[in-house]
Order: sequence, then structure tokens, then C-alpha cells
Amino acid sequence: MDTPLATAGGSILLFGTIVACAAIIVAIAVWASSRMGALGKRVQLRPRAAWGRVAAPIGVAVGALAAGFLVTLLLGWGLGLLTKWTQVESFHSTSAQWIAKNRVDSLDWAVSRITMIGGQPFTFGLALIAGLIFSLVHRDPLPMLVAVVAVAGMWELKLLIAHLVDGPPPPQSLTIGEPAPYPSGGAIRLAVAGGFTAWMLTRLRPGRRALWWGLFALALFLEMATRVYLNRHWILDVVFGAVIGLAWLAVLITDVWALDRARRSSRNQPSSTQAEPRALPEGVG
Repeated sequence: MDTPLATAGGSILLFGTIVACAAIIVAIAVWASSRMGALGKRVQLRPRAAWGRVAAPIGVAVGALAAGFLVTLLLGWGLGLLTKWTQVESFHSTSAQWIAKNRVDSLDWAVSRITMIGGQPFTFGLALIAGLIFSLVHRDPLPMLVAVVAVAGMWELKLLIAHLVDGPPPPQSLTIGEPAPYPSGGAIRLAVAGGFTAWMLTRLRPGRRALWWGLFALALFLEMATRVYLNRHWILDVVFGAVIGLAWLAVLITDVWALDRARRSSRNQPSSTQAEPRALPEGVG
């Protein structure tokens, strides 16, 4: 039987690990955001951008988006198969039992509230509201369109990958709340919705890029850590869920960058209806 000192030591180790991981992830996000300047300057959602002469690029963008969705789906499926290895299942079982033994009961209610930031009402609302606001600010429908695609994509990815992998959830005896199978929908949703919002805020206030991405990284880590703390998901369920969400976010950003570049190029090209200069008759100079 564990002594109170051993139990306290395990709890300190658990929370110390959470705090250390949070600090590392936020530091990495802040550092990475400082390297995003070139990409951020290229992706410009400008008002009154030309749409009339980009029918072909739009078609290519839709095709690329579908291909990116398929690649993300296959990525999630492949990662899910890894979670069913015997060694991984053994690690999951051992870590879940250790977490359940070292949880602090008085914090369970607060942690259960924090993990709601990955729920559907918050993440769907965040993405759609951000898309609407930035469409109005930029006088451009593209942000709202991207937000709708982002929400639809992360919803379908969660359902399809869960069906393909069919992984077991943690046992109810170790869980606070309702356990769920692979992948973590909360991690996927917050990675996409939070990342999209951070990207939009970076376009609006690029000087605060480190703040936006630092807050995003902290929120995503809190969602992942609370799901694991409550044993609602296995550890790799939330890690791979975040990877899936970030992969879908990368597909969206890359697609928008390519489409926006085509729009800006078309704006700088002369219209096909513009009269061409006539050649001077021979001998006239």
C-alpha cells in the first residue's frame, strides 16, 4: 500500500511533468512563430481581390484541398494502427493506472471544465466567428469560406478515422467523465480552430505573432493534458489527434496561400479585353 508521502510525490511528479511540457511547447511555438514572417507576408487576404480571372486556380485549389484531406485521413489511419501495437497498449494501460492513482481529487472539477475548450460548441463557434470577423475586416469572403471548410473537415476526419481504426477507449474505472476511442476529437478540433484563429490574428496584428501562437500552443496543450489527466483518452490518442488537426490546418493554410497568390497575380495582369497597341505602318517612325 502506498504511503501518503509516496502518493504526494507521484502527484508532484505528475503536475511537474505537465507544467514542464507546457513551458516547452509554448516556447517552441513562440520560437517557431518568429520564423513564420516570410509565410505570413506572402499570404495576404486583401480587400477587393480579383476573383474574375481565377476560375482555373480555384479548381486546382479545390482539387488540392481534397487531396490534402485524403492525405490527412491516411495519416490519421496509419498513426491509429500504431496505437494498437501490443507494446503501445501496454504503455497506455500502465500510464493510465499511474495517472489515476496520482490525481488530486480536489482538482478534478476544474480540470473537467478546462477540457471543455476542445468541445464542439467552443471550437466550432471559435472557427466560424473568427472566419466571419476577418471576412468583414478584410472585405473578403475567403476567411469565412476557409472556416466552414475547416469545421467540416475536422468533423469528418474524426468520424472517418475513428471508424477505420476502431481503437478501444480507456476503461471507465480509470476515467473521470466519458472515455472515448482514438483519435481525440478535442485535440483535432482545437488544433484546427485555434490554429486558424491564431493565423488570422497574425494577419491582423503581425507584430504580436508570438503572443497569438503562444496562446494557441498553451490552449492546445491544456486540452491534451486535461484529456489525459482525466483518462478520457490514451496518451497517444491526444498526441496523434493534435498531429491530425495540425496536418489539416497546414493543408488549409497552404491551399489558401496558393489561391491568394493566384488572385494577386491575376490582379496584376492586364485584362484580355484591353486593346493591344497597333503596329506602325512600315516606313513610319
